[in-house]
Order: sequence, then C-alpha cells, then structure tokens
Amino acid sequence: MTCLDGADNLYKADLHGRLAFVMGNEANGVSEGLLAAADKRVYIPMAGRAESLNVAMAAGIVMFEALRQKL
Repeated sequence: MTCLDGADNLYKADLHGRLAFVMGNEANGVSEGLLAAADKRVYIPMAGRAESLNVAMAAGIVMFEALRQKL
C-alpha cells in the first residue's frame, strides 16, 4: 500500500515474498478499510518540491523496486 501516514521508505522496506499492491489516486487515495487491512505501507521518497506522482508512475516505481529486491 502506498501512502504517507505510517509508511516506510520504499527503498528500506522488505518487499520479498508474495505481494499485492494497492494504489490510490492523489485526490481520493484508498478506502479506510483497505488502509486498515494493509500489512505494509510504503512511500516513495522524492527530492525537491514535488508533492506527488501520477499513479501509473508511482506503481511502476514500486513494482520495479519489488522486482529489483527479488533478483
């Protein structure tokens, strides 16, 4: 699950094992029920003044990091 509250840095999180990624859009995020059900929450650290990424770009970054850790 990607979010800011209670989340770990994506690059320091252990992404081994079986995963399911839940991505919400910037305006609405994901439901409280999904947030409560998530075992792990991560955020993508960004330098500069950017506040968010397009959900497709964020999903690509998260999935690539999970694959990188498994190789």
